[in-house]
Amino acid sequence: MNSPLPVSEPVRLSAAGEEAWQQLRRHVEWADGFALVFLFSSDPGVVSVFRERLRSTQRLRVSDVEVLRPERADTVTEAVMEGVRAPEEKYQQMDAPWWIEINRAPGDQESAAEWDDARMAALARLNEHRELLRRNLSRPCILIFPLDFVRSARETAPDLWSVRDLSLVLAPADVIELSPADTRFLTSAATRSGRMVGGADASSDPIVREWKRLRKRTPQVRKESLRNVLLAGWQAFDAAFGAGDHELAWRIATETLELARGGESGGLETLRDVSVSLERVGDIARQRGDLEGAEQAYGESLDLGRRIVERVGETPETLRDVSVSLERVGDIARQRGDLEGAEQAYGESLDLRRRIVERVGETPETLRDVSVSLERVGDIARQRGDLEGAEQALQEATSIAGRLAHVFPAVTEYARLEAYLRAALDAIVKEAEAERASG
Repeated sequence: MNSPLPVSEPVRLSAAGEEAWQQLRRHVEWADGFALVFLFSSDPGVVSVFRERLRSTQRLRVSDVEVLRPERADTVTEAVMEGVRAPEEKYQQMDAPWWIEINRAPGDQESAAEWDDARMAALARLNEHRELLRRNLSRPCILIFPLDFVRSARETAPDLWSVRDLSLVLAPADVIELSPADTRFLTSAATRSGRMVGGADASSDPIVREWKRLRKRTPQVRKESLRNVLLAGWQAFDAAFGAGDHELAWRIATETLELARGGESGGLETLRDVSVSLERVGDIARQRGDLEGAEQAYGESLDLGRRIVERVGETPETLRDVSVSLERVGDIARQRGDLEGAEQAYGESLDLRRRIVERVGETPETLRDVSVSLERVGDIARQRGDLEGAEQALQEATSIAGRLAHVFPAVTEYARLEAYLRAALDAIVKEAEAERASG
């Protein structure tokens, strides 16, 4: 399939940014009726990526996204409340998410204070009419505020905040992949966002502190609030793991898994929560050198992913979740010297990723996934002595990475991937030539 690649995105998301996007996507796609999401970002590029990706995924489901972007501060409250009182019928019928961007910077004739007042007024009205909002809007509602509006949102709309399904803080230092030329901005950006960027003690990270606060309240919170605790736990794990505080990451991972297992038995959301928690347990176990523990965690996560596919069918998301779990299982098998097990896991992961491309087309994400799987398949083939199979896999992987690098020259990851794969391919070709010469 050689359908055109999409236009380049305004910013390239980091691994943490991709995880945040996947969280938003899962909450929207799995929502059964009304769901409330708070998204905090002052970066128009980040907001644009999330909005347009959501629009693309909805169109795959024969739906769309209803976007509200008030141009002036004095129109915000009325525009929002009009959408609550009289939702547009076509979007209701499609279960299209309602995307409300009120994170704008002030215009020439406006002040920051006017926009802050407008945001708080609109949010206060929504809080007052929360039952009307839930009754009239039978689909997800995503509210986008500036990065520094978290406290104001929590204090202005305490009732809405308590029933939110997800809140994401998208600070540029956390979610945008910086090129080497941009690293000089990392420290100042991280300081503004309040996040750590290094060190071996992550206990002072605001995200970790929030997890600890919610964890203490866990016995008293309602069942529907437990998922917010889980989400905070996953984010805290990522912060601790990224900072190199592996002891703290291990504690968070095991506690989060315990909480996830305590959810409603057999529920679809519980299955996925346990699966996601197991992935993190596997990640930290692998980092600590406990390959057996990592193998067990990844294996159980894979089993849960297969069960989810059986229950909801083969969607692009469920297939990708299984493919990622298979990749992790294959990585552990390779580290333990089980080349046959690694080959089987990598091969199945590659098959699933090809099926995703057939379903949704050639996007940067689906193509990159295929190229990564091909590299792993090729590496195992080489280790097993199948140099011809290794060369074929790496040729295809290099070709895909080359296409991505050509279409998206500003995305340094694709250029690095192409260079890495080309070097690996050259090594295989030389090894095959040497074998033929000696044979």
